[in-house]
Amino acid sequence: TNYLRGDIKRLVRLSYRRTQPGLIPRIKPLRHIPEDEVTVYARAVGLPICPKACPYMGTAYRLGVRISLNEFEEKHPGTKYAIVRGFDRMIDTLSTIYPPAALVPCRICGEPCGGGLCQACKLLSRTG
Repeated sequence: TNYLRGDIKRLVRLSYRRTQPGLIPRIKPLRHIPEDEVTVYARAVGLPICPKACPYMGTAYRLGVRISLNEFEEKHPGTKYAIVRGFDRMIDTLSTIYPPAALVPCRICGEPCGGGLCQACKLLSRTG
């Protein structure tokens, strides 16, 4: 959805190559595997799968994008891979133009965050 909205700064944050002090490196070994095949694999090796959808999924912009993209993929196989490959080709240039924001330690827990409090501590402070 960030891609369709033109939200380049968030796209850059999605980079699987993003490394900064304090962040745990992300690995995505199944990144180029279709979602239904990942589900089959997860079931085959006994990984837990949450069968319930988010109750807000029906109103989310993302659902419309997912449905449209799946329909387009059925008519034009390879579209999803082309989008991922296009992102991979752009990310180095985009990262130069839009460098990731510097992270600072959360005032409460010390984990890296964009400033002040991390999202986990914000949530915990609201719930008391």
